[in-house]
Amino acid sequence: GAVIGAHANLVSGVHVGTESRVGDNCVLNPGVVIGPRVKMGAECVVQANTVIGSAGFGYVWSGSQHVHMPQMGGVQIGERVEIGANSCIDAGTFRPTVIGDNCLLDNHVQVGHNCKLGRFVILCGKVGISGSVEIGDGAIFAGSSGAAGHISIGAGAKVGAKAAVTSDVPAGATYAGNPAVDFGLHQRMQVMLRRMARQKN
Repeated sequence: GAVIGAHANLVSGVHVGTESRVGDNCVLNPGVVIGPRVKMGAECVVQANTVIGSAGFGYVWSGSQHVHMPQMGGVQIGERVEIGANSCIDAGTFRPTVIGDNCLLDNHVQVGHNCKLGRFVILCGKVGISGSVEIGDGAIFAGSSGAAGHISIGAGAKVGAKAAVTSDVPAGATYAGNPAVDFGLHQRMQVMLRRMARQKN
């Protein structure tokens, strides 16, 4: 039941799962795995060894062990999306994980199940987004940053390198640190720490 669009280029070693669609003029590089129920829009580029639509990391405790919940939602990817090498986008549980139009994902990026990315979102290398996070249009995550699950990142927000976001980020805000806070507050905290360190010496 898989459908491959016109002029799509699937290089050697690509796998496309059942009920999935690869849009017109897409390029899937060597070793790309597209799981079941993945819908990819036109003109997308996926670099080598990336996996889209693998089972999301969802478990429930039975009383004696962790039991994996079925992850049947698949993934929905917009048009003109670029996804770097060795990245993973998990399938949603009951609804699809969503990557909006014109998003750019760097190498070694993880997007958890049920996440929803708006348009023009940028996730730099080694970013990790936990499950059920919503990211607004134009938001940017710098390298090795991440977000805890079930939070909202506003449109146009910026998250600094290695920052760990654990709560909602307002639209247009810039956050940094671990745990991440408003960038101005983070800078003041760093100044105070340096002053305290000098006083100790």
